[in-house]
Amino acid sequence: MATEQEDDESGHTESGRINRDCNTLKRANRESAEKTLAAKKQAKQKPWIQSETFEMIEKKRECKRDSEEHKELKTKVRKMLRQD
Repeated sequence: MATEQEDDESGHTESGRINRDCNTLKRANRESAEKTLAAKKQAKQKPWIQSETFEMIEKKRECKRDSEEHKELKTKVRKMLRQD
């Protein structure tokens, strides 16, 4: 009786045959997927933050943090970011 480590009649170990069969299945699966499934082309993405929003962010940074103007700009920037 042959164990996993011993060679069978063809000279291959059982684990070697299993690995070879698994690799063959993987390769066949990958090749058939490449033939049948088209690769998706990713569309170019535009920058998600517009230049006006960046300008508003810079204005907010220049203001004193506890000022009323800073609070207003903070609200406007958040609103603009949601829209972008």
